[in-house]
Amino acid sequence: MSSTVLPESFYEQLPKRYRAGEAKESNKGFSKTLVQQIIEQHEPFVQSKYSSTGAVSSLSTSLPLDNLPEQFRAKGKDKAAERRERKELRKRKYLTSRERRKLNLLSIPTECRKFDLLLPLHQLWEQYMVDLRTSTAASGAGPSDQFLAKLVKADFHGALLTVVRATCPTRIGITGIVVQETSNTFKVVTRSNELKSVAKEGTVFSLAVKGTLYTLFGNQIRYRSSERAARKFKSKPTIDM
Repeated sequence: MSSTVLPESFYEQLPKRYRAGEAKESNKGFSKTLVQQIIEQHEPFVQSKYSSTGAVSSLSTSLPLDNLPEQFRAKGKDKAAERRERKELRKRKYLTSRERRKLNLLSIPTECRKFDLLLPLHQLWEQYMVDLRTSTAASGAGPSDQFLAKLVKADFHGALLTVVRATCPTRIGITGIVVQETSNTFKVVTRSNELKSVAKEGTVFSLAVKGTLYTLFGNQIRYRSSERAARKFKSKPTIDM
């Protein structure tokens, strides 16, 4: 296959924009002219905006776009710093249950084990129950459906609980204000200013809300207060002891 070389007169007949050398020069001139027009058109606005801060003195000076000065860079944290912060948060250690017990963070001081001192807490809990009952009554539901479902999920810190039935006879009759709740026990302060720990397993409690007595089965609420608030309880029969 032989190659054919065209004479230079052949290219002279083409328009200027199709000629290789002249097209490159015309495009370069066109780009320079267009950029210069844009700069001249927006130069008064840019100079008036940055003249007070002295950030830009004249647009005739060139700004390297690949390495902008500090005043033109976007403010904010870089991705590497954000990754380091997230890594430090993941490394942060929390106290275990054994460490909390060793530091006595879960213990109740002796001077706070007074029934009269906890009466304001009980009054706050009663108002909390009244508001909870009012909200369910406003929704049109009776006390036997939505309020009982919310009562199981409620916070019992400050409630006045009474043990009415228990597998252990020594628990029966204990009455006190709840000061601490775990997954398996209630810690209450009695009227004689004694701190007693009552197991939930095998125990039936009673509590009063504005003259209405409610029964609470300990076997069904053997969860932490935070876990019980987010748990969905199903209606199931309870075997009486």
